[in-house]
Amino acid sequence: MLNHYDLSEVQSLRLDWIRFMNAGEVARLGSLFMPGAVWIPDNEPALEGWTAISGWLENIFQSYQYQISVSDPEVRFAENWAVEKARFTAILAPLDGTESSTHNGGYIIIWRRGVDDRWAIDRYMDDSA
Repeated sequence: MLNHYDLSEVQSLRLDWIRFMNAGEVARLGSLFMPGAVWIPDNEPALEGWTAISGWLENIFQSYQYQISVSDPEVRFAENWAVEKARFTAILAPLDGTESSTHNGGYIIIWRRGVDDRWAIDRYMDDSA
């Protein structure tokens, strides 16, 4: 059964996700994911499990200052699942000082409420195509 606070919790977790991504805080990002989560980047193979996801993110954060902003998020709930779809702009500034690049796209996050009643990311899919 959904409670009135479910949307607020997912919105708060989204803000944490944005803040942790922008700070390059991989360890803190891990608190937002299910252990068996899957991350599907744009034009790359799927990353299965937090170990694969965190390694991929660490590689990005070792080379770039990453800044993401999210717009137009929509969240739909079905029992212990929530699907979030939104647009994003990501600015990747190489740490070597070369020119930044901007990626505009979209994503779909599938949130799952665990047995502890806490929502976490189960699937992240880049939906930029």
